[in-house]
Amino acid sequence: LYRSGLERGIILDNGLLPKATYQNIMLLALALDEWEWGRRFLEDFRTALVVGERHNAYHFNLALWHFRKKEYAQAQDILRRVEFRDVHYNLDARRMMVRMYYDTDEVAALDSLLHSFRIYLQRHRNIGYHRELNFNFVRCVHSLIQLEPGDERARLKLYQKIQQEKYLAEREWLLDKTGPGSGD
Repeated sequence: LYRSGLERGIILDNGLLPKATYQNIMLLALALDEWEWGRRFLEDFRTALVVGERHNAYHFNLALWHFRKKEYAQAQDILRRVEFRDVHYNLDARRMMVRMYYDTDEVAALDSLLHSFRIYLQRHRNIGYHRELNFNFVRCVHSLIQLEPGDERARLKLYQKIQQEKYLAEREWLLDKTGPGSGD
């Protein structure tokens, strides 16, 4: 539907594409493994973004594209160009960085980022349920990195906690990292 709407120009509002729609289209392209189409979309519709949001929306979504391809160095480099005035970009980028640091075993950087993430959430009280989603994410990642290697009982306990947590960002990723066979 998005492709058809883009081809016909009916998604655009006076030639402009809202940043949320831009991101939703990118997320769908990635979910459908439409890597090349998604990359072309980013470029082709970059100029359809509102001028004041164009730089951040484009670079954030480009970083997301590289992140999902597990091209972490490129994603990190691009994220450095994003000005995080938008709280949701900030939260999403921090979670991306946490996942990248964890997956690349950058323990010191991960620990530092979790600390700064917690402080950021303490200072931003007006972000509704996003605050609790992300606080719980930070807590679970902290618990994950504290697990002793080979302690399957503790890993299973954390896995069950993640399953039962009502508000939790990145639940599937956390379940993957703590689930059966993940400690091998």
